[in-house]
Amino acid sequence: MHSFALWFNYNRLKKLDIKAFNHIFTSTDNHLEGKLKEELHSIENILNGSREYFYLLAIGVTPSHRRQGIATTLVRKMLDTYPQYNLFADVSNQRSLKIYEQLGFEILEKSGSCTFIRLLSQQKDYCIPEDNNIYLAIPNTCSAESFFNKKVKSQPITLPYMEVIETGCPFFRQSLYQSCPARLIKISYIELLRYQRFINILNFQEIELTIDNTSCLVYVYSGHDERNIIYNNEIHHSLYCKQCEWSIVPDVYISVPILYNNIDKLIQTHNQHDEFTINRVLTSLDFRTTYEAGIPVKDLDSRCFKYRIHRFYLGKVTVQIQSEDQISFNGLANKINIGTPVEIGLIISVDEMTQCGVLHLISLSCGLPITQLLDSVSRNQINIIKATSQSENFYQYIKNEFDLEKKGTAKSFITIPQKREEIGNDLLASMLFCETLYEDNESIGKVADKEIVQKLVSPTGIAQYNYACVFAHTNIVMQISDTLQGSVTERIIKESITLFYIELILFEEAAIYIADDRIVNFLTQLDQYSPNQVLKNINLIISNHVRTIEFWDIQMNYPSSKKSVDDIRRAFKIRKEQEKIECNKAQLLTIHQIRSAIVDRTEASILSAAGIILTVISVIDIITDTSKSPILSVVALLVGILLLIKRSIFQRIISVSRIK
Repeated sequence: MHSFALWFNYNRLKKLDIKAFNHIFTSTDNHLEGKLKEELHSIENILNGSREYFYLLAIGVTPSHRRQGIATTLVRKMLDTYPQYNLFADVSNQRSLKIYEQLGFEILEKSGSCTFIRLLSQQKDYCIPEDNNIYLAIPNTCSAESFFNKKVKSQPITLPYMEVIETGCPFFRQSLYQSCPARLIKISYIELLRYQRFINILNFQEIELTIDNTSCLVYVYSGHDERNIIYNNEIHHSLYCKQCEWSIVPDVYISVPILYNNIDKLIQTHNQHDEFTINRVLTSLDFRTTYEAGIPVKDLDSRCFKYRIHRFYLGKVTVQIQSEDQISFNGLANKINIGTPVEIGLIISVDEMTQCGVLHLISLSCGLPITQLLDSVSRNQINIIKATSQSENFYQYIKNEFDLEKKGTAKSFITIPQKREEIGNDLLASMLFCETLYEDNESIGKVADKEIVQKLVSPTGIAQYNYACVFAHTNIVMQISDTLQGSVTERIIKESITLFYIELILFEEAAIYIADDRIVNFLTQLDQYSPNQVLKNINLIISNHVRTIEFWDIQMNYPSSKKSVDDIRRAFKIRKEQEKIECNKAQLLTIHQIRSAIVDRTEASILSAAGIILTVISVIDIITDTSKSPILSVVALLVGILLLIKRSIFQRIISVSRIK
């Protein structure tokens, strides 16, 4: 070997193997240790939290092979193989800087003998052509008919720096050393969404390449396990009777207000997973948190809630839609699987000052029948398929795995990148109702609710601009427009706005439900507490709830953003939940006042008892002292009797208060 280059994914190594990461930036030499710490600090500032950097640790060429362009080739290979990543290096050999400058690296800063350089990815966030004619590269051994259920013309091409993994569904994986044959097909945007649905785009990275002067999309998988397509022809035909809802390919976010009990477990799980697409969702939500409210400068910002929110990726779960449980007279559960299992990503946002949180289930180009999924969410029967192939209720799963408890009602956010007029009102009505779509002669028929029917009359719903149509009802927000079409990244950027609004509202709902549950549990066990314990528990419940005040009716920067939040809060009926907890808090305050009076009277009784004891001692002393006047003895005795009578009256008052 006459040359080498050592690169590593900076964010992935830092998360998944912190021991190896620390080994790179530590030393037993005290002088060198200080330099490494300074270097690491500079690197962290330059990367600024980005999760998409490859770091060049070392590169070398034997003296006999230098000045032959080998080092340049090694770096260019990395650039060409992983165009979706940014490249970063700290160069100590100043003479080699010209190599990097010729490749397009920019010089950032110098730290001692090191020069920091960077090459940003040239991949565009907006890679979908405006004319909607999309060229897609698929593996040569892959049948296009499996995805589109029709014959598709194709032309052979060769993809550089790619290999094909032959499984039940062949897929591309990036490779520094191989090229592979592929086929180029021309499709529409809706067909692209169907392809994404079939492969489950959450597990892939979208890359734009130029092959033979043609810009095309390639979806690459970076894992090592086998992948299968979600739906084959057999499944496709079994769902044909639901073609109305199967014809749309929405992005789906299900958000659940939760109570978390162990943040260390969340951090530990987060550090075991790293996914390119999920990282972009996390980055987008973090951006919204910083810029949607207040001043985006921490020292000047009064919006403290922004610095209390922390987000973690909890990996993926496999969801299987099943039919609704029915009454059984023979003791057997008669569940029917609908479609095939689909992997869904989990992201959790938590408030570090309280136990409030919001758990997001994410499915881009969702491969589950949408109304069936919403129906499962409504009845709290989302089923998880575990590694043992056993089915488990989702809420039981998150309790066992992450010690999370559902506190409130799950909300759904759906994006349909199609024209409003292409989607029938019957389907939209079922989605707003969050129930399965039925035909007129099937089960309970179609939705006829007057409120929902009236909402669907408007061509834009609650949207504030006419480029899209937005509907919101009880537990769901939907946005519909062909202007929402775009690359995976473009969709994530747009959808993160509304998802962030929903997240803020659900932080408030989680706080309400957590406080309400604690109040109810406390009131049902009231007789078990002493007056002092009652006051202590009430103060604890109220003070914990008040810590969430930052999330109550947050003021956004844009008036349009504020109106959007208000519209969604109104649809989710948060005001009604607030009224319910205010009623329970009033009960608490009443009890607080009564028990405070009891404690005051008890303390007065204690003082009276102390006075009685002192009086008795004085009386005994006076009686035994014959030198003192007998009149004083009588007076002292009368005072003692009066104090006893007073104490008896107080005890009666206390017992009456307890009965009340």
